[in-house]
Amino acid sequence: MKRHLSHSSIVLSLVLITMVPEPGSSTQTPCRTDSDTAAMAVFDVQQMLASSSADTTGVSLVSDSATCSAVISSYNNVSDSTLRVSSGYVIQTDSNYVLYLPANGTPFKTQQVLIFDRQFHFVLKMEGVG
Repeated sequence: MKRHLSHSSIVLSLVLITMVPEPGSSTQTPCRTDSDTAAMAVFDVQQMLASSSADTTGVSLVSDSATCSAVISSYNNVSDSTLRVSSGYVIQTDSNYVLYLPANGTPFKTQQVLIFDRQFHFVLKMEGVG
């Protein structure tokens, strides 16, 4: 017995396959938490602070959705519409929030590190660091 798939069932299958999130990706929250990338992002921020003799003890990954949403929203407000994101690695320091966007899984070809003050105002953007 031979089975024939219709064109519509093949298209539906392809659509469903492309909608399945990647392992470790976070589609539910604006806070990304993949442990390997998060650890690298925190380390990079600590290194940036240490290179200017700043205190690194307050550097940590943010897991609070409200804070991550505020940082993501601030980023999207100053970004071109083609570069907007729904999640990222948000790191807090003693005086700032840092948004880390890796090169893969985002619209960028290079990683992005953006700094916001505690009122979520954009301060600085660095590309291709790390």
